[in-house]
Amino acid sequence: MEQQEILDAVNNLIIEHLKSQSGDRFLKYREPDELNDLLDIDNSVSSGDWSKILFWIEKYLEYSVKTNHPGFLNRMWAGANLPSLLGEIVVAAANTSSCTFESAPVSTVLEKYMLQEMVDLVGFEQGEGQMTTGSSNANMLAMMAARNECLSSAKSQGMREQPKVYAFTSEDAHYSLEKAANI
Repeated sequence: MEQQEILDAVNNLIIEHLKSQSGDRFLKYREPDELNDLLDIDNSVSSGDWSKILFWIEKYLEYSVKTNHPGFLNRMWAGANLPSLLGEIVVAAANTSSCTFESAPVSTVLEKYMLQEMVDLVGFEQGEGQMTTGSSNANMLAMMAARNECLSSAKSQGMREQPKVYAFTSEDAHYSLEKAANI
């Protein structure tokens, strides 16, 4: 298969998936063992076996939760809107990271712009921010920021000579807070 043919096939699968978002159910549930058998993941795939990869993409979309479905509610995310979907496609195609300006100049400028917009939105006069990969990473950064606020020398000198610090959370707090405290 040629690259254009593969991209067209994936594009068609995605379009069909998006069309099905408001269908009768938001999940075509299968038990883990059923999915494993259906996907046949354990059988190795030879390099360039695009038919198998396209099959996996099709099944991934078929058995994933339809997050745009009106019956789907989740506290952490909802369906993708068109601007976010296009952003994901462009970022994946560029295959860069905004870790440095040299490796991703436009992404770095956009990240700084978005952070400033959020700082302005909440009314901070000298605010800063960082994009995170999710709630676990955000909670770890929040714990580090709290530690640095409480123990200003911890960042430069480490924790060995510092007084003990404590974090109080509800027993219902996100599991990542315990992980962040350990880190």
